[in-house]
Amino acid sequence: MEDEPDIYMTDPHAKTVFGIIQALKIIYAGKLDTKWPIQAEHDVLYVGGDHISQSSDDGKKLHALGFHWDESADCWAYFT
Repeated sequence: MEDEPDIYMTDPHAKTVFGIIQALKIIYAGKLDTKWPIQAEHDVLYVGGDHISQSSDDGKKLHALGFHWDESADCWAYFT
């Protein structure tokens, strides 16, 4: 991602609007889950993206941005 500041990789919680936008760019740069692309429940944002493995470079970036893989929902999730 060319337009990203280095700070998002050093922010342990990545609780910024910029971080969420960057994560969505990573997830939707690949295959888009058109049935359940994004869902919010209480304090969790669920985002499709099972095409991105946790160990990939993009998966590592998502972790750095505060997202985690939710096994029960089978998608990436972010606590707000």
